[in-house]
Amino acid sequence: MIRKKFYSIFMSLVLLFSMLSYTPMVSVKASQLRYGDYTYQIQTNGSKEKYIYITGYSGKGVNIVLPSQINNIKVTTISEDLFKNNDLVKSITLSKNIKDVYGRYFKEINHLEELKAVKENPYYTSSDGVLFDKNKRELVCYPRAKTNKNYSIPSTVKEIQSDAFANNSSLEKIVCNKLMDAIPDDFAAESNIKTIEMGKNIQRIGERAFYKCKKLKAVNLSKGLKYIDDEAFRECTALTSIKLPSKLKNIRFWAFRNCKLLKKITIPDSVTFIETCAFEGCPAKLKKPSYLKKNKLELGGYEYRAIAAVKIPRKGKDKKVKYRASKITKITTLKKNIKLKKGKKKKIYTRIYVSKKKKQGYLDYSILKFTSSNKKVVKVSKYGNIKALKKGKATITVKLRTSGKSYRIKVRVTK
Repeated sequence: MIRKKFYSIFMSLVLLFSMLSYTPMVSVKASQLRYGDYTYQIQTNGSKEKYIYITGYSGKGVNIVLPSQINNIKVTTISEDLFKNNDLVKSITLSKNIKDVYGRYFKEINHLEELKAVKENPYYTSSDGVLFDKNKRELVCYPRAKTNKNYSIPSTVKEIQSDAFANNSSLEKIVCNKLMDAIPDDFAAESNIKTIEMGKNIQRIGERAFYKCKKLKAVNLSKGLKYIDDEAFRECTALTSIKLPSKLKNIRFWAFRNCKLLKKITIPDSVTFIETCAFEGCPAKLKKPSYLKKNKLELGGYEYRAIAAVKIPRKGKDKKVKYRASKITKITTLKKNIKLKKGKKKKIYTRIYVSKKKKQGYLDYSILKFTSSNKKVVKVSKYGNIKALKKGKATITVKLRTSGKSYRIKVRVTK
């Protein structure tokens, strides 16, 4: 919340300064040239080679084929707002020299049904009206008014541009592929999708990825997901439940803000940070690990951090030191081989390394998970107490719940 408020104040000052210091740029208007329904500028690149930058369109065309050159100069670039809020255009074809276009260029073309590129274009290609880079490794844009209800991202695609599916009114289901490792910013923001199926390798959901997807009901999150970024599911008012995967690390600012039907959510052991007001306006009751501590912020709001408590034995009263669990790089113990007689007990003490430096004291049991390879021989409690039950051997595994870092103790039980 602090960084958000500082950013807002900073941008307000920048805007005020720009208004006070603004002088009209007459030279920009003077540089505008006209070609049919287009306005354009002649610019030069680093090699001082001239190219055309199309800045505006005033025509009433439905199926647009962008010019490849004007007055023998290549048309290579178009304005981001070239067709913004255009209510007539249904199809756009990129000519052979067009490059450097992005998904956001097309998200506000109200009736756009298809995007194409001529075969001679070395940068882009299309399939069924969807625009890709030439090798189909990147999906650039899925048109806003394309009427299909379901879409499976081709198996060759590894990356998706921001805004690729934003504002689409017909699409109800998106299926990701196995190559993708991230859902980009504004992925399907303000669209009508109801279901998203993520590939198993998705590690990050970007900012506002599903912002105001008010019909989104079902989300099958990737098992490998680690980060849910700012406002990712903000105002997904139809979302009733979501299962967070066991490798998730961070839930960022306003991630589930105003998800008003989300009434219960379980935070997995792996989460080390829930940023400011991630669940603000959401009635969900958080079921979370005890070591995930709530912290009120000076400027309002709250956050959660996974805190590792370490006890340092002292005369009179033990000293307690707290560390962020995300900073723990290693856990270990003093003795990894134990010999016990049947019926005897022993407590396990865990030492930690923070940023690779060994710390004094012993880690609190609540952030650890204890398991025995042979419960008939050795039993271990959630408090790290082991009990020898009968003659034999067993291995006790001690695992840090937030990261999975672990060590093993071999136990031999004698009569």
